[in-house]
Amino acid sequence: MNTFLYFEINAFSIIISALIFLNLYHKTNTNTKEQSLFLSILMSNISILIFDSFMCVFDGKNTQFYKIALLISTLFYFLLQPLICMHLFYYVDYQINHKNERLKKFWLPVTIPVIVNTILSFLSLFNNLFFYFDQNNVYHRGQYFLALPLISFSYLLFIFINLMKSRRRITGTYFRSFLSFIFWPTAGALMQFLFYGLPLIFTGMTISILIVYINIQNQQMYHDYLTGLYNRRQLDLYLQSFSQKNKAKIAGILLDINSFKSINDQFGHSTGDEALKYTADLLKNSFGYNSFISRLGGDEFVILFEANNRSDLSKAVIRLRKNASQYNQAKSLPYELNFSIGADIYNPETRMTGQEFLDHIDSLMYQEKKAK
Repeated sequence: MNTFLYFEINAFSIIISALIFLNLYHKTNTNTKEQSLFLSILMSNISILIFDSFMCVFDGKNTQFYKIALLISTLFYFLLQPLICMHLFYYVDYQINHKNERLKKFWLPVTIPVIVNTILSFLSLFNNLFFYFDQNNVYHRGQYFLALPLISFSYLLFIFINLMKSRRRITGTYFRSFLSFIFWPTAGALMQFLFYGLPLIFTGMTISILIVYINIQNQQMYHDYLTGLYNRRQLDLYLQSFSQKNKAKIAGILLDINSFKSINDQFGHSTGDEALKYTADLLKNSFGYNSFISRLGGDEFVILFEANNRSDLSKAVIRLRKNASQYNQAKSLPYELNFSIGADIYNPETRMTGQEFLDHIDSLMYQEKKAK
């Protein structure tokens, strides 16, 4: 392939990755684990693309300087490839499970392929395992070159297995986004293997990163950071077109956690945050992804869903209370999750706006709380 075209393709991917990195880095107010892992993926991708570009520039230039430069660029290009795949694995697993302790638990087996690749890459400097250079300083694939993609794609295989096992616990948007981490680099690798000289693996990785980044930004903009539910911004947007959104009848439930202030005062705010997360899990398990579930603010939550009649609404409230009771028994928490609930079915004939309907079920919730 023409050197300029090769460099141009890589430069395009570097610019996209760098812009994402800078935008995310400057907008990051808190250094969360998932953000750190995503920044690591970006840095690894940028570094690989830079070293790949250097390899293209230095290849075939037969002076001592270019020989050393090509050797160093090739070595780092090979060292970094499984590393970015390892970061991908950690990132996806953390997004699914949100447990840092889980990552620490299996760091050794996850790191072993990177260690093996590091050893083989350095040995290639002496025995041509992954790569070698001829007398004209031209790069060639080594005898065991295929071991590198096997090592790297073993991580992608485990990402796929992890995603399939956790399919019910993540939204379709996240599932499809994380699948792009597998699809685009794999497609690029196949094309690059069949048509030697095309720099498509990490161009594919850049496309995957861009897809995930866009969805992350949407998640941050429209979802509550603590619970993962829709936030007040998305609720307001939903309510603006509430009466026109669906021909079917819409039921609304507004609830808050009873004695939430006591939970905070007695057990601390971290336990209070835990109670909010448990409530979010309980609501998702009780109503599913077809319902609109939002954190209104504080300890108040809103659920909007299709209901044919008041019987459907009553059954939903009963199901929620039953699930809460079972949840309390199963979790053995130092407090109980109990709710005050206001619920009704939206009647389009009243010409009530979405916000007015929200105020209506809010008043019903306070009537129940007052009665208690």
